[in-house]
Amino acid sequence: MDSGLAALLGAAIGSVATLGAAMVNGGSQARSQHAQQSRQHRRDAYARYLGPSTTATSPWTPSWPRCVPTTPTGPSSTS
Repeated sequence: MDSGLAALLGAAIGSVATLGAAMVNGGSQARSQHAQQSRQHRRDAYARYLGPSTTATSPWTPSWPRCVPTTPTGPSSTS
C-alpha cells in the first residue's frame, strides 16, 4: 500500500469517526438539555402552586416566635 493512499484512507476514517461521535454527542446533549428544561418547568409550576401556601398562616402554626438556641456572647470560662 502506498503511504499517500494510507494517509488518505486514515484521514477519511478519522473524519467519519469524528462526525459519528459529534452526532452521538449532539443527540445526548439535546436529550440532557430537554430533561433540564422539563425539570425547570416542573420546578416553576411547583413554586407557583406552593407559593401562596407558604405565606399563608395555618391554624396549627403557633403565633409565638420559635425558640432558637443562641450561642453565648460573653467571655468563655473554659481553660
